[in-house]
Amino acid sequence: MATAYKSNDICSVDYGIWLKKLKLNPRIECFWWRLLNEAIPTNEFLMNRRLLGHNLCPRGCEEREDTNHIMVHCHKLQQVISILNIWGFTWPLFTSAKDCKYHLEKLSVHNKSLANLYCSLVYFSWKSRNSIKHGKNEWSLNFIARNAISYASIASSNLFLDHWDTNQPSRLNSFWHPPPPELIKVNLDAALTNNYNGGVGGVFRDSKGRFSLAFGIKCLHWDIGYLELMPIRSLKNVIYNWMLDAKGLIIEGDNFNIIKLLHKSFNKDARLLYKEEVEDLSFLDGFGNILFHFTNRNCNKLAHYCANFALLEDFLWEDLSYNKVPPSFFSLLKEECDRLPIT
Repeated sequence: MATAYKSNDICSVDYGIWLKKLKLNPRIECFWWRLLNEAIPTNEFLMNRRLLGHNLCPRGCEEREDTNHIMVHCHKLQQVISILNIWGFTWPLFTSAKDCKYHLEKLSVHNKSLANLYCSLVYFSWKSRNSIKHGKNEWSLNFIARNAISYASIASSNLFLDHWDTNQPSRLNSFWHPPPPELIKVNLDAALTNNYNGGVGGVFRDSKGRFSLAFGIKCLHWDIGYLELMPIRSLKNVIYNWMLDAKGLIIEGDNFNIIKLLHKSFNKDARLLYKEEVEDLSFLDGFGNILFHFTNRNCNKLAHYCANFALLEDFLWEDLSYNKVPPSFFSLLKEECDRLPIT
């Protein structure tokens, strides 16, 4: 018995080592620590303690709800994974909880961001399952996927969702990546000079990296923090009806604190609790899905260019044939497009 206890204790230590590497949201890390140690109240867990008369999944899977089911096999989890595959996120197909643990440990070394995303996905799948247990409606598949991506993207300023492919090398963090199919992405940035001249700008592109629209606004302000919020506030003036036909919008920027604030502002509970501390993002409600993504400066070059160009004048470019679009903008756009895979 002592040997078995020692063996289990060693496994717990091993989990702790690679789990810490992922830099998960604290709640998600706590959930996974309990999950890995089979200490969450699944129906199997409750039945074994004679607190429940059955061990079936409450989602109608007609399968025993245990750690394997929560971590890998639940049909709701599989449906959300299918959506993320369509959006461009790929990972190995896990056959069991043991297989999942093995691959997550490997990903904690080679691709932390992808492992972070999967852990976030399982957590929000569990939260959705709990809604049913408490007599509420289950969350939609898109809502679970969106929350998982949002939490994974802001979990750490060192983790980027640019690692969509498990074999993608880390040096590609310096390249802009297009959004998943049928979504559009807008990159935002701000610039401030020593004499308080400011500029904010942004660039919209589709899943193939094609230019849709660019804008810039000249302003006067002393606080770069305030300026970093101006691009998101300016979106309400440049969002057109045709954009709402997309299945979602990804808002990407290189200021970690701003992305974290935007994520908090889009949470309905936070809107009610912290009205004075959050941004009014109700003008984005027309989009089916909104994702906030932190990236590094090298992935945000075009938005940075637009913000600096706006130091000179306001602009709105809806067509690249417009003769006021500078050649240097074309060069940057071409440079980023040339790095994209041919589809």
